[in-house]
Amino acid sequence: REPKTGDIDAICATIVKRKGDTLPRVVVGIGGGGTMDVAKAVSIMLTNPGSAADYQGWDLVRNTAIPKISVPTLSGTWAEATRTAVLTGPVKKLGINSNYSIYDAILLDPELLKTVPIEQEFYSGMDNFIHCVEASHGSAMNAMGRPFAMQAKSVVEDFFLKEKNYDDYMVASLLGGCSIANSSVGICHALSYGIAFILGYRHGIANSIVFNHLEEYYGENVVKFQQMVEKHNIQMP
Repeated sequence: REPKTGDIDAICATIVKRKGDTLPRVVVGIGGGGTMDVAKAVSIMLTNPGSAADYQGWDLVRNTAIPKISVPTLSGTWAEATRTAVLTGPVKKLGINSNYSIYDAILLDPELLKTVPIEQEFYSGMDNFIHCVEASHGSAMNAMGRPFAMQAKSVVEDFFLKEKNYDDYMVASLLGGCSIANSSVGICHALSYGIAFILGYRHGIANSIVFNHLEEYYGENVVKFQQMVEKHNIQMP
């Protein structure tokens, strides 16, 4: 399931119980977007008082986080690249958006992607594709973010419609994150967060459900998305 603020509080409590006053020297997040967000949040909450839910919002973190390293095993979530740790809290799904959420180092190994089940690979990739569409269509886009979005979107399309180049695909996730960091999400994410919070869908699935109905806003990009769904025989809820 999607990571919750209560999960972060429990993990930090366990670490503190085991290590006492000696804080870990580093936090390593190995996994998909949810795992990488957990590692971000844990690194922050080990040095900041209260609950993780207290920091859902923008620039609420005051104390420097524990250094952290990301080792993504999925590509498309862009969690390795951004200043947000997205969590489901008691009343909302919202990120801990802070410069302290940014990873200090990232290890990108395309070999880790080659055994991912097709549906998980697809929904993670569509998360990146949708980010790039929203970013490039949004009013918040700027000259720094646009090239990142267009390059990442092109790579994702080639990966799912032509040939699977895992090296390019992994870099595309990082570029998609750089794009969204210089712009903003749009209609799809605004609605998918609600679906994920109420119905419990994982992020990439919730995005895909919503994006499939947004041709009025995103035109040929939704048609391209539907072509990728059909080619890989993805059965969306």
